[in-house]
Amino acid sequence: MARLKLLSLRLALLLLIYAALRALFLVLNLQAFHQEEAREIVDAFLVGLRFDISAVCLINAAFIVFSLLPGPLWERGWYQRALKVLFFVSNVPFLIMNVVDVEYFKFTGQRSSSSLLDMKADIGAQMGQLAFHYWYLAGAGLLLIGAFYYFIPSRAPAPCEKPAPAKWVRDALVLIAVVPLIVVGARGGLQGKILSTVQADVFDGMNLSHLALNSSFTLIHSRPGCDARTLPQFRFFATDEELKKEFPEPGLSPRPGSAHPDNIVIIIVESLSAQYTGMGDPRRGYTPFLDDLGQNRGLLFQNHFSNARRSIDAPPAILAGLPHLVDETFYCAQQKRLTGIGSLLKERGYTTSFFHGGRNGTMYFDVFSKRMGFDRYYGL
Repeated sequence: MARLKLLSLRLALLLLIYAALRALFLVLNLQAFHQEEAREIVDAFLVGLRFDISAVCLINAAFIVFSLLPGPLWERGWYQRALKVLFFVSNVPFLIMNVVDVEYFKFTGQRSSSSLLDMKADIGAQMGQLAFHYWYLAGAGLLLIGAFYYFIPSRAPAPCEKPAPAKWVRDALVLIAVVPLIVVGARGGLQGKILSTVQADVFDGMNLSHLALNSSFTLIHSRPGCDARTLPQFRFFATDEELKKEFPEPGLSPRPGSAHPDNIVIIIVESLSAQYTGMGDPRRGYTPFLDDLGQNRGLLFQNHFSNARRSIDAPPAILAGLPHLVDETFYCAQQKRLTGIGSLLKERGYTTSFFHGGRNGTMYFDVFSKRMGFDRYYGL
């Protein structure tokens, strides 16, 4: 049957592209997989086929149904062109997301989810410089889009004929038979529960799980936003009294000879690890001012740990004690009362300001600083 054959070729093209993107993901992130055995990498590709089929079925469900609708429309040239455009437009955003994740994985250590949309305004504003710095990915994306459209199998023009009643019945039966296959493919098989990212955790190495997944699947199956009632509850002390006993409230006493407490300055620097400071590596240091503060004029903590991997998750961890324990960002707590360092200092007579090198509104730092009790916000 011509329409079923054409549909199969188009979906097979998509699966081939997803396999190629997984190979690109592996090649450009070899450092994360250099300790894995070749057999395990092959297994990750085989397991990944299941996630690819699920993503393809979910994204193209409407296209598949329109491609198999019985009747004379399929014979029309304009309908074939419309189907090709629908197939192209439906899949391109997800394919681009997989290309982006080839590099973004190095920063987040995971496949992207809907939490990436929290930074959609910043991505739009920085699209030019991102394309410039990652020109090879931009080029690969454009090449992929062009090749995808060019190689989409098309139906050769044919004279429009009124389909016979028997052909209508046959087409209807094919559609009825294919719809359950779409459902099975989208849910990842006949198992009791729908396929989820948990099924990728079958490897000893966590990175292999990310290799088996694809960004389309993780984006579709992540929650757009979050419901605070469904977030896991983390409680490390049974009562507030136990917490206060373990961490007594520090006092802010004035400097000797001064009637006022000291100024408090918190400096947050993007991607500054200890190895770039003289405190972390005495042989070379690129931060003489911070080195002087840490070694001669202040209290230096030798054990320091990262609370998150993205800029958007840094202010909650540093200013509110909310480490990045779940995938959602601090927006999840918008309806909850938060106690931030700004409000704590205000109770002690301080006037507080938040200075940020980004544009006003970038990652909603201006909004979050107000929630943390800062009196003023100064953006770029």
